[in-house]
Amino acid sequence: MSELITDIFQPWANALHEEPVKMFSRKPNALSYVQHFLLVLVVVMVIRCELTEARHSIKNPLNGQHIRLIANVLILENEVNINNASGALEGMKGVSYHMMDYLTHRYNFTYSIIQGIQTTSVQSKGIGDRGLINWVVDGTGDLIVGPIIINHSRYRLADLTLPWYQLYGYLLIPKPQPQANFTSVLKPFQWPVWIALLVSIAAVIVSMYFVSNFRWSIVSSLTHRTFSKRKKIVFKKSCDTSTTVSYLYAVSVLLSQGGPCSSRKLVVRVLAAAWCLAAAVLVNSYSSVLITYILAPNNPPLITSAYDLAQQDDIHLIVDKGRGIDVFVTTSTETTGVMKELRNKLNSYPFSRCAPRSQCIAMVKSGKRITYASSQEYLMSAIKEDFQTSGGKCLLEIVSEGYMPALLGWVLQKRSPYTDIINKGILEMHGNGIIQLHWTLDPRRAIPPQCKSAKAKGVQKKNSKADQARQLSLKDLTGAFIILLIGWGISVIVFLGERLAYRPS
Repeated sequence: MSELITDIFQPWANALHEEPVKMFSRKPNALSYVQHFLLVLVVVMVIRCELTEARHSIKNPLNGQHIRLIANVLILENEVNINNASGALEGMKGVSYHMMDYLTHRYNFTYSIIQGIQTTSVQSKGIGDRGLINWVVDGTGDLIVGPIIINHSRYRLADLTLPWYQLYGYLLIPKPQPQANFTSVLKPFQWPVWIALLVSIAAVIVSMYFVSNFRWSIVSSLTHRTFSKRKKIVFKKSCDTSTTVSYLYAVSVLLSQGGPCSSRKLVVRVLAAAWCLAAAVLVNSYSSVLITYILAPNNPPLITSAYDLAQQDDIHLIVDKGRGIDVFVTTSTETTGVMKELRNKLNSYPFSRCAPRSQCIAMVKSGKRITYASSQEYLMSAIKEDFQTSGGKCLLEIVSEGYMPALLGWVLQKRSPYTDIINKGILEMHGNGIIQLHWTLDPRRAIPPQCKSAKAKGVQKKNSKADQARQLSLKDLTGAFIILLIGWGISVIVFLGERLAYRPS
């Protein structure tokens, strides 16, 4: 930058040593016009930077201030309070910590965390239940950091910052365990197709046999000056087609093992050609769809969305007692829709509110038809922890479709002088990607790939060879081996029957 400024001003400095008349009597050229333009541009940029810095220094109420901070003790998964041995709150880590670190350096202020705040809710529920927001309303603290859901009732009590994240509720369910895939070989076709296929095989066998073994001979006789034609059916066994040959030919074509048609009759060849064409369509359709059912999970998940939960009466919903989702669903006033159904589920099940959260996880793993509603970050952390404690087994998974979106913000006193400047800082952090970066890099959000739901795996980008191709297991091909065992058993029975029927007397 300094070299550029030197190049711009050097001709002007040299011109000062010349006579003024000669300086201004020079014939202008393209280079001098460019230098003049760059000079004006640099001056404008310098003036703008000075005005911006002056405006920031004047309109920064946080400059040199000390903020009394209230950490959200009803902490969500991405926010972790750091306590010392005596239980006192020393600090915090998580997304809110990184945001405060940015703001303190950006606006030159310090903060301390107020100790001893005990509450079970964000808003006061009545006498004796002091909500977290009340500590700011009465002036005890200046700012509440952490995930606070933004809603209209809280706007009436205090100032809420601009949203710094959008949170979704998710459902935790037991992970379906793979089972032997007995019916995969039958699933490519619906039952009407299988019935039509069996009828078609029988019809082809019968048609080929009768067409090959019956012939019409017209015997004409003249009696009483009238001609009469009598059709006499003559049964003649063909030398090239029998019942056994027709059966073998129809089945072998279907199994792609058919040989040449030995009959010289045109009608037989036309029938065989039609069967070959139909068999080709059926076999290719079956083969193309079969691999999908072999690899598809044969044990469906408990639910796939919150709408499934609302429609199934035998599945129970549990939530954290007194926390965000419990309060949000319980206090909702909707008389129709999914929120009404979820509220009815919470009120109808006596154990729907659990505490601590480890109890909620244990209830999901108990084998009962129970799903646990919480934020995605905590559920990911719970899955990762359970995966490590269970010896590398995935016993839990998250329903891939989120529900009940909520905006998160911070809380300040009503008409606080810091509201605008903190909102400005949040917008800057959104613009430069700091918030999204720390959410993405949170190690608690990384769960083992095998613990993800089948739908989440389907939309996930495949980056490794292990994800691109999966070896078929014995459970995937159980149906084929079952058919082989059935065929082997039938052949043994036929063999024993033949030995008994044709044994020497």
